[in-house]
Amino acid sequence: MTVSGQHDFKQVALEDGDDVSNEKVLNEGFPSREPSKTLKRWQAATYALMYAAMGLNAAITGPTLLMMADNVGVNEQEISMIFVTRGVMWAVGSLSAGRVFEVIRRRQHLVLVLVLFLTVLLDVSIPFITSYWLLLTVQGGIGFIMSHLDVGGNILVFQVWPDNANMYLQLLQFFWGAGASVMPFLVAAVLLTLPPRLHLIGAYGSLSLLLLASCAVPLFVPSPSEHLDAASETANVAPPSRRERFLRIIVITATSVYLLTYVGAEGSFGSWLFAYATEAAGFPKAEAAYSVSAFWCALTFGRIFSVPIAARVSHKRVLMADTAGVFIAIFLLLGAEIVGTIPQPLIWISAFIMGFSMASMFGTGEQLCISS
Repeated sequence: MTVSGQHDFKQVALEDGDDVSNEKVLNEGFPSREPSKTLKRWQAATYALMYAAMGLNAAITGPTLLMMADNVGVNEQEISMIFVTRGVMWAVGSLSAGRVFEVIRRRQHLVLVLVLFLTVLLDVSIPFITSYWLLLTVQGGIGFIMSHLDVGGNILVFQVWPDNANMYLQLLQFFWGAGASVMPFLVAAVLLTLPPRLHLIGAYGSLSLLLLASCAVPLFVPSPSEHLDAASETANVAPPSRRERFLRIIVITATSVYLLTYVGAEGSFGSWLFAYATEAAGFPKAEAAYSVSAFWCALTFGRIFSVPIAARVSHKRVLMADTAGVFIAIFLLLGAEIVGTIPQPLIWISAFIMGFSMASMFGTGEQLCISS
């Protein structure tokens, strides 16, 4: 079934009216030329779907955090180790993901399928885990596995659009935010319709079904590396000098620290907002889930607006404005804590400002690295 599905796309790739010699056809049946626009669109849709699935998986932690704590019998401080474990394992997985996609060049989409399938297996097990250390292990495994999807998506975008990757990287981030925006609504629906003993099962069961449905898509879309293999044989690129290598290491290191800090802040705020809204502001659980969705929705729509803004405003000014918005949201919450009363509308306002301000920080950081 997979072979026939890929064969269909190979036929689509040849329907642009170009004369292609049989001598230029690769082993997989592709001509050694640029793939068609139709195939690229399908590849873009595939990677967008993968990032939406990653957003779904990331956004479920916040609304289910307290439920997981009750399930394993720990308090809020102890359950917060989930974020540390996932963050550390995500960083470790990111180091190995690039090598994985380099070694498995002609089967890169199979890696995406395997990542999603393993994530489904771990997500399904979470409602039935009653051991704190086992829960940390599973959450760390999810972070390690999903990092391959994150890094792989960026690698594949650069393979498909080496000269115009920025717009498509923003597209991936948009769909990540779209998936993250939808998940709190699904959790809220579970909280409102199912009895309490089934809340965790319903939430992670819904997530697992969505991830499982997206597993099969990459099997029917050819990997871009099938085109790159032939082109790389004829490429003649001069190796960088020692000074260029040194400067690249500095830029990549600084960008990595910045992106690591941003991802940690984004994930922490999106996950802790639910607990903060319920414990500090007295939100009902369903309404707290909606406030988390408001944060992710603001982040998603902010990424839409960031595209035309980035074309007219310098990256440095965009980054300064984003940082100012983040501090405004933080100071609003801190000021309410100092006063001693936290109005519920303040949670919504802070969530919106934080999400909208953080929207373009990741893409701007990547673009600054690329332009450097």
